Amino acid sequence: MTPATIITAITPSTTQNRRRDRAAIAVAVAVGALLLALAVPRTIAYVTTARDDEIVAGLARYTQPTPIEMQVAAENRRAALSWHDDAHLHADIAALELATARKAGLASREGIARIERAETEARAALELAPGQPYAWVTLLYAALAEGRGKDMIAPLYRMAVASAPHDPALVMARVELGLTAAARGVLDDADRALVDAQIRLAAAGAPKILAEYARQHRALGPVRAALARDTTLRARFDAAYLSSVR
Repeated sequence: MTPATIITAITPSTTQNRRRDRAAIAVAVAVGALLLALAVPRTIAYVTTARDDEIVAGLARYTQPTPIEMQVAAENRRAALSWHDDAHLHADIAALELATARKAGLASREGIARIERAETEARAALELAPGQPYAWVTLLYAALAEGRGKDMIAPLYRMAVASAPHDPALVMARVELGLTAAARGVLDDADRALVDAQIRLAAAGAPKILAEYARQHRALGPVRAALARDTTLRARFDAAYLSSVR
């Protein structure tokens, strides 16, 4: 076999090259179309909810959005869900419903209905993402508001902590819920230790917020007890507390 014959044998014909190029282009177009189809719903969902993100973020900072603002934010997220079923969106709606229930009164007819909707949305979030920490916190709050017992409260508190133990946006919520549950006697010693750990995180990261909470809810005793073994944190908290009562 001559060199020319070998080169001819291993070199595709012009027709073959064209067919191969067309096939490659077709595959690239198909992949691009698929990626675009997957991205568009997410993009539309993001655009639909982006303007309300500050309202949702405000819930974690203990700011006070108005009921109308929270209702609009929740409805925008429901509209986004029609484009993209997302655990974070469900968890946001749950938190907004719960916050609106607090403003309406947890025992009022509206409050009870919103708590139920919050639970539904939180469970939907957990079906998509079992480790969604905001959903666990919402279910814990709802269970406490409904007067549930230890068999439900204690496991929910453990999951609310375990899903994101150091998330600064959730620490104060877990402090509040943990102290409430402890006062009702529905947490054992191991669960109380989890509450104390959250108190220490709050004292380290947000002593002023913790001090204001302790002052408003008469929780100075349990907060200082949780900080007893860390004199530095306790001194920082005490200074913030004394500043809050002046």
